[in-house]
Amino acid sequence: MGAELKVLCDESVAFEKNMAALYKLYAALYRDDAGFWQELQIEEEQHVSIVTNLYETYAPLGLFPTNLLDTDLGRLRAANRQVEFALARFNGRPPSKHEAYAFAVRMEESSGEMYYREAMIKDSNDEILDLVQQVNNNDKNHAVRIRDFMAEKGIS
Repeated sequence: MGAELKVLCDESVAFEKNMAALYKLYAALYRDDAGFWQELQIEEEQHVSIVTNLYETYAPLGLFPTNLLDTDLGRLRAANRQVEFALARFNGRPPSKHEAYAFAVRMEESSGEMYYREAMIKDSNDEILDLVQQVNNNDKNHAVRIRDFMAEKGIS
């Protein structure tokens, strides 16, 4: 799984970077909610660092926790293309808050984020994954947090 793992990690990292870019754009477009989106942006950037460092450290040893990643490369690429398309579209024509925030929820529930999120909340017997869970302690379930934020702000 060496070469395949590298491709999966690269696509996952690209997805996390795109999500960070999306949240950075949201912070710029929706200034009254900027703090919320900046927080999520930072967390997505941390996901990039975590996956990159795990790959560099543990893949050569055959110890990379693969349950962090969607192993369906096609599905992962499709989710990534959706975010890239939205970034291009939203830069040119900003959507309503509802459209933008609902899109963020959909992407947080997509394969690119789902596997990472599930790995962060599962009980694990994997020491490496346990360490990642500790580092990632407060960074859980962006989809729920976005939905709660939308409800709090009356965005429906």
